Amino acid sequence: MISLSGRARAKNKWRNPTFDALIAALERSDQREALDGILHLRDLSSNAAEEIVKNMHEVWQRALNDGAQHSFSTGDALHKPGLIFVVVPGSHEQLERHLRELVRAKKYQRKASLWLGFGSLVTEYGIITATFVEKGTWTEDPQLADLSNELLRPVPQKRLTPKMDRNAKCHCGSGIKYKKCHGKLD
Repeated sequence: MISLSGRARAKNKWRNPTFDALIAALERSDQREALDGILHLRDLSSNAAEEIVKNMHEVWQRALNDGAQHSFSTGDALHKPGLIFVVVPGSHEQLERHLRELVRAKKYQRKASLWLGFGSLVTEYGIITATFVEKGTWTEDPQLADLSNELLRPVPQKRLTPKMDRNAKCHCGSGIKYKKCHGKLD
């Protein structure tokens, strides 16, 4: 505990080497916006940070398994900061160029003022080799709109369970129609 003016200040005890690597990568960055990125990351709850780390490892694992590009992003709310993590095959130059494009496109799409990007090569599991921070007021830009539409096409979602017919009997075995039982709208 550190005491400031006689009051104790709680210290965050949650630690994760992968999350610390994100912050360290930003600290090494020569972008002046990196400080805003560090502050944003340090502001996250431990649950949010753990979810980011879990998703990063899943992306790395998928990329290792098939050698293809994989990514994930946070910040689904409009006007809120977020981050994108991408693992690509290829060279460092290709990674940096692609990461820069993805960050700009995602920031534009979400109308955010701050977006962080982290990248790794498929061959460098666990190592963050590229960072990019985009900060600034959102403004309408036809070129960024085109880039965003091209890079961030919605991926069709596959339904995990078959769609239930509302007029069929409920799956719970009650004998009542689904729409009157578990399908009832609140």
